[in-house]
Amino acid sequence: MILGALFLSRPCEAAKGRELVVSYQVLHKENVTPSYCMAIWLEAPDGSYVKTLYASDWLAYGGYTVDGVCPKWVEKSNWANNADELPDAISGATPKIGSAEMRFGWNKKEIPAGRYTYNIEVHLTADYNEIYSGEIEIGKQESASSAKVDYFPKMHGEIGGLLTGVEVVFK
Repeated sequence: MILGALFLSRPCEAAKGRELVVSYQVLHKENVTPSYCMAIWLEAPDGSYVKTLYASDWLAYGGYTVDGVCPKWVEKSNWANNADELPDAISGATPKIGSAEMRFGWNKKEIPAGRYTYNIEVHLTADYNEIYSGEIEIGKQESASSAKVDYFPKMHGEIGGLLTGVEVVFK
């Protein structure tokens, strides 16, 4: 299933054919239904926020005000006060169960070549969230990365480990 095609820039400004591809599998969980709210963003090596690539519609259009829902993204992006990023430009449908892939066209004026940390934060339920992260080199050569996961406040006993096979490729 293709989740969506989103762009970091207008097509005329994108570096010809270069893109960041995020792929993963959303697992089915019994007994508790996760919210599936998700945000994807880039950070510089020093941990400073660079850009939001994607946020689920509900999250981008007000869900960010609910305590415990993707709090790391809400804090890093300063979404409530970020006038430079419009929800229409980066928001999309909430991920569904199954295989997913998102493609982001690369605009080297907005995101210069270099090493970045990518973060994929997924809200499960209540205050339970997971962040899948890794480093990726964006620029002249292809690069790939498999994400590691951190759980906070801890892994949810029934629905933890919502994503599997999280990979990010720049090509």
